[in-house]
Order: sequence, then structure tokens, then C-alpha cells
Amino acid sequence: MRTLAVDPMTHMGWAYHTPEEKSLLIGTVDLRNRKDHEETRSMMWIRFRLFLESVRPQPELVVTELIRNYQSSLARAIYSGQRALLEHWCESQRIGLTCYTPEDWKRTLCGKAKAKPPVYTTAAEKLTEFTGLVEDEAAAIGLLHHATKDLKLQAPRWTEACRKI
Repeated sequence: MRTLAVDPMTHMGWAYHTPEEKSLLIGTVDLRNRKDHEETRSMMWIRFRLFLESVRPQPELVVTELIRNYQSSLARAIYSGQRALLEHWCESQRIGLTCYTPEDWKRTLCGKAKAKPPVYTTAAEKLTEFTGLVEDEAAAIGLLHHATKDLKLQAPRWTEACRKI
């Protein structure tokens, strides 16, 4: 099953597994407002939508993080907007959507529900044998790894198919 894992917020990490192509692509998208010219916060949602529409072949399942505790009201607004847009896009494209808490995927990836970024980034690098991951990419890999186990999906060949773009 073609699965896109998305770690939400302004530095959005993602991992995309396409079993038929035997590939695993990972990367980040910077959704923050540009500093070099005036733009509204709404541009973040447009960038997110453009990213989703650029993923080819289209995923059959999207996996994302379910956040319950927010660090600030701005974080709540960003996550809620992304979540609403993601739900709408998945529904309109007839794509499945599954959410996991950070504790779920961290426990699967590195054995600790409260693991901090250095711990889960190291675990993701060990799983993929890919060095130089940033925490947002590691989180997306953690989400994808958890989904493959939870939903009994075909797991990527972590060490063979990983390409960072």
C-alpha cells in the first residue's frame, strides 16, 4: 500500500513508501512564512496543499501524528489547520487517513514513549542506515514504521530503498 507519513507543523517531515517501486523517499517541507516579502499565514496552508497534490503516485494511505497537548495557541492553530486540510484532502481523494500519538510511534521506533529528538533520530538512522536525518524526517519515519507494524502493511526495505530529497 502506498503510504505517506506526515509529521505536521511548520517544518513538516515526510516519508513516502511505494511498495511497487520499492522506494522510500524522505524529506522536509518548510511551510513557514517567507521573510523576504509580506505574506499572510494562509500561505502555509497553500504550501501544504501544493505538497500533498505533488505526491505521485498518489498515496492510498496517509499517516500523521495526533497531537493532544499543544505548546502554545499558535501551535494549536497551525496543527488544527493542517489537520483540517489533510482530512479534507484525503476525503476528497478517497485516501485513507490514520493518526497515531507521538508516544505510539516513539515506543515502536525506539522503545521509549517519551523519547526526545536525539534518541528517535538516532533510532530512525539506525533503522534506515541513513545518516544526517533531521528530527522532522525521523518522526515521519517513526510514523511510517509504526503504521507498517500496526496495520500489518508491507514494510519498506529500510536500508535499500531510502532516498532523501
